[in-house]
Order: sequence, then structure tokens, then C-alpha cells
Amino acid sequence: MKKLIALVVLTLAFSAEISLAAAKPKKAEVIVLSTKREMFYFKVKRNFLGATIEVYDSSKKMTGTEVVFAKRMLLDFYYMPSDTYVIKIKKGDQQLEFQYTKE
Repeated sequence: MKKLIALVVLTLAFSAEISLAAAKPKKAEVIVLSTKREMFYFKVKRNFLGATIEVYDSSKKMTGTEVVFAKRMLLDFYYMPSDTYVIKIKKGDQQLEFQYTKE
């Protein structure tokens, strides 16, 4: 009986160890910090510096482009008309899309 209990305890210990050794999830390349006051404020990882930002309006017309030159950046929509905008951030073969609605 003691051998059976020891075997069960060892099995549970090994299975818990294996589940804790799983790979950590990959952190996002771009994190949106705020969308208040007609601004889109975001943070990028260091390897995303030099990426291209493209902003499109609801009719899919490009309204502006910019290069990511700092880890934290701000896109100001103050002078833009009320609309829903798509923000595309591209670096190499990676492309991230965000939506911003100005009311």
C-alpha cells in the first residue's frame, strides 16, 4: 500500500513539473496604452523600432504614414474628422492592425 501511495505522489509531482515547464506566452509587439482625448498612445518592443505606421479612414483611403522612431509614440487625431480609422503597423513580414474611432 505504501508503494502505491508513493507511486501516485511521484506521478502527480512529475506531471505538475511538466505542466509548469511549458513555454511562456509571447508578449505583444505593440501595446495600446491609451485612446483618450482624440489620441492613440502606444508602446512598441525594441525590435519593432523602424516599423511603418499607416492610418486609413473608413473608406480605406490612406490619411497618413509615419515611422516608429521611439518606444512610446502618440498619434493625434484632433484635426481629423469624426470617423473610424484603421492603424496598421508593419515591420518586415509582421503586420498589426488596430481600430480607433473618433466621435
